[in-house]
Amino acid sequence: ATERLATLLASSMQVVRVNLREWEDKVVDVKGRGNMMQKIGAYRKAARRLKLVVKANPGAIVIWTAPSPELMGHFRDLLTILPALKGAGKIYGVIHWGRFSRLFSNKRTALTAKILLNRVDGLVFLNENRADDCHPWVVAETRLVVPNVLDEAVVCSAEEVGQKLARKRVRGKLKILFLSHMIQEKGYLDVLESVRLLQEKAIACEVIFVGQWMAEEDKLAFEQKVARYKLDAIVTHLGVVRDRNKIKDLQLEADVFVLPSYMVEGQPLTIIEAMSAGSPVVVSNVGGMIGMIEDGKEGFVVEPQNPKAIAEAVLQYQSYETWQAHAEAARKRYLQDYSADQVLKKWLKLVS
Repeated sequence: ATERLATLLASSMQVVRVNLREWEDKVVDVKGRGNMMQKIGAYRKAARRLKLVVKANPGAIVIWTAPSPELMGHFRDLLTILPALKGAGKIYGVIHWGRFSRLFSNKRTALTAKILLNRVDGLVFLNENRADDCHPWVVAETRLVVPNVLDEAVVCSAEEVGQKLARKRVRGKLKILFLSHMIQEKGYLDVLESVRLLQEKAIACEVIFVGQWMAEEDKLAFEQKVARYKLDAIVTHLGVVRDRNKIKDLQLEADVFVLPSYMVEGQPLTIIEAMSAGSPVVVSNVGGMIGMIEDGKEGFVVEPQNPKAIAEAVLQYQSYETWQAHAEAARKRYLQDYSADQVLKKWLKLVS
C-alpha cells in the first residue's frame, strides 16, 4: 500500500522513498535478547538514514505510513522515527491499522500518544469509520480521510467488467472468492460452512480460497472439514498468490467476493479490488469494512461469525437481475471513491 501511494504521488510531485524496514529479512524472527538487540540496532541505523534524508530536503512534507498502535512499536516510533523528522515540513501519519484508537485508550500509552499527536500535523485514516473511532482524542482538523489506492496491475477496465457481466448472464453456477490470510478471525471457516449450507439447498456453486496458512493445524482442520462435508469437488485452496495479474483474473472470474472478517480491519484492499472487478461483496459489519459496502446496494453486510447469513446473502445472487444491479453498483462505487484519480485529488488537496 505504501509503494502504491508513493507511485501515485510521484505522478504529480517529486517523491523520495525511505524504507525503514528493508533490513527485516536479515533479522531472524525468533525470540531472544540477541534478536531484539538486532532490531533495536537496525531501527537506530534506519533513523539516522532518515535524518539525513530530512536534512537534505528541508521543509519537505513527510508522509509517514506506519505509525504503530502496538506498545513496543509506539515507543520505537517515539524514540527513533519522530526525532529523525525534526526539521521536516508538515508530517502526516497514515493509519492502516483498524485498532489505532487503542493507543489512546491504553493507560500505558495514553500520555505518549499525545506526544505523537503534538508532533504531527494530521493523521490520515482510510475511511470515516476508523477516523470517527479516534474522535475522542484526535480533533477534527487533524483527523483526515483518504482511502487506499490499487496498483495498476489489478485495476479492471470497463471492457473487462462488461465481459464479466455478459459471462454471468449465461453462467448459472455461482463462483465465490475468499482472498485473505488464512486465519480464523478472517472468517474463512464461516465461508466454508456457508458453502455447506448452500450445498444442502442444492445450489450450484464453487469457492476459491486464496491466502497463506499461518498455522499448520488450521490447514489440517480446514482440509478435514472439506472432506467431512464432501466439498472436495467445489472447494479449492490456491495458497499464496503474489502475481498481481493473477489476482486480477481471480477477481474478474468471481461472481461474489466474501470477506466475513471479525477482526477490526483498516480497509482491506481486496474489497476495493473486488469492486474494481464488478463483484458484489459480502462483508461483516466490523471495523473499517463498515461503510465500504452499503447493505443491499454493492453487496450485503452480515453479522460476524454467521455462516447462515453469508449463505442467505450469496443465495440472493441466483437472480441475475440482483447480481447485475449489485455488480454495477460496486463498479460505480470503485470509480467514485477508490479510483486512482479520486484518491490523488484528495492527496493533492491535503499536501498543497
